[in-house]
Amino acid sequence: MKLKITLILALIGTQSFAQNVWNNSTIETNTTSGNVNIGGSNTTSRLYINNSTTGFGIYNNNTGALNATQYGIYNNLSTGAGTGAKYGIYSVLSGSSTNKFGVYTSVTNTGSSNSSTTPTSYGIYARGTGNDTRAGYFQGDVEYSSSNSIFSAGNGTKTLLFGNAWDPTDNGFSISINQTNNAYDWDFANSFILNRGGEMIKRINSANKAFSIFRFGQGDVFRVYGDGKVYATTVFIKLASQFPDYVFTPDYELMPLKEVKEYISKNGHLPNIVNASTVEQDGLDLGSISVKLVETVEELTLYVIQLNEKIEKLESENEKLKKGN
Repeated sequence: MKLKITLILALIGTQSFAQNVWNNSTIETNTTSGNVNIGGSNTTSRLYINNSTTGFGIYNNNTGALNATQYGIYNNLSTGAGTGAKYGIYSVLSGSSTNKFGVYTSVTNTGSSNSSTTPTSYGIYARGTGNDTRAGYFQGDVEYSSSNSIFSAGNGTKTLLFGNAWDPTDNGFSISINQTNNAYDWDFANSFILNRGGEMIKRINSANKAFSIFRFGQGDVFRVYGDGKVYATTVFIKLASQFPDYVFTPDYELMPLKEVKEYISKNGHLPNIVNASTVEQDGLDLGSISVKLVETVEELTLYVIQLNEKIEKLESENEKLKKGN
């Protein structure tokens, strides 16, 4: 019996066991297989923590002045032939608490207020490579605070998205471009605004082009200037009224020229044509005025035909009188 006990103790002394101390303050675990379970009964996860009393599921506080790269959480997931979903970090939050953050980061740096140098601090850094890969995906509302920028680091340009600062009561948004590369000199005077009323406003502080459409080989085929000028190669207008071919129908009543003369003498403009004061106040409807102008041209054509018929009749009667003499 004494020999057996001695043999068992010798075997125990040659084995290496993991040391586990579960006292809510110290956990020393060194194992190459199996699962680690803290505060729960999950047996399928490599590391399972049931956190119902403390404020942090995993808390990493590293204040050492290390020169090496540091990772709060580092995940390396295989991209092999497995068909299951892969999540570097997966969070599910529920309950009625006011604030919930699946991932919350706070980054502070003492750099200058521009991007003339490569940034070194990122709240979240995501990189997606390969086909059918996205660096980020959001399902649901995405909110950003004012004065935040989105820019391309490749060429130094920036675009600023911010709440409609021109009208604090309007929850629209604006887009403004920086005036020089690698600086936060936003040109608000030339910003683009989409307001709550559905208006798209392009602000411009000079007579420069406010909007252009370029076509390869032809340049900017459509231009809108800040002073109201518009240039285009061709303009098509969809009419809201009938095109005036009705003038040539048999039942069209052509105003006698005598009445036209009286109308012009009294009103100072052609019948059915908008007057100057209305145009100065309301502008000119191109579609409507185009219809009226064509209508007037067709009426003038009818007047010319009538006059020509009268002239031909007078000439014929005059020839008969000459022959009678």
